[in-house]
Amino acid sequence: SATIVSDGKPLHVAIHSEPPESPNTACGEHGLIIEAYAPSVIKCRSSHAVVVTAQALALNGSATIHTEPDTKAGPDPPRLIVRHAISSKALRPWHAHRVWSRSARDLGPYVPRWKREDG
Repeated sequence: SATIVSDGKPLHVAIHSEPPESPNTACGEHGLIIEAYAPSVIKCRSSHAVVVTAQALALNGSATIHTEPDTKAGPDPPRLIVRHAISSKALRPWHAHRVWSRSARDLGPYVPRWKREDG
């Protein structure tokens, strides 16, 4: 967890490499959440938080995150804009392999059956 200041306004950022114990509390506490694992567990539907998932990165490539120019003063955090390297509107044949990765299918890392706890 970190705080970034943009135009004098604080933006709280959380980067998770494994699922948090209470995923829904992260939505209210942070403006930007990066999930570096699959399957994704954080769904921020009613908050201002922007979530970048491993699935989105696997399907759409790397992401740039920047703030929208803010013309009004106030305590609200800056509005974030996320742009991926590959636009879903401009898919090319050489991007087709991306859909088969485990992250793109929102699956966790592969564990052989003999190593699984459930059998």
